[in-house]
Amino acid sequence: MSSNTRGKTKTKEIRSNSLAEDDDEFVTLKVVRELLLEQKRIFKSLSSDLTKRVDGLVKQVSDELKSSLVFSQKDIDNHRKKIMDFENDVNNATNDINYLQEAAKNI
Repeated sequence: MSSNTRGKTKTKEIRSNSLAEDDDEFVTLKVVRELLLEQKRIFKSLSSDLTKRVDGLVKQVSDELKSSLVFSQKDIDNHRKKIMDFENDVNNATNDINYLQEAAKNI
């Protein structure tokens, strides 16, 4: 073999070796699509789980707020009744005072 032929053979070997090494860095479009589909499935699964968790949390907070509102409304109603009772007591006391003042004037 001549030195020129040997040089070409070595060059071809180096090129084919570097191509073989570079082939590891490349993937087919089919593989890319499969990876994208898998990524899409994972994203949908995560977003679905997140949505379920948020919905559960919203329901829990809503239930707590409803319970708190019911308690507050009962408490407000009790205070309204007490206020009405106090107003009645004040009105009765005012009427009694007015009556006694009128009676004292007639003595």
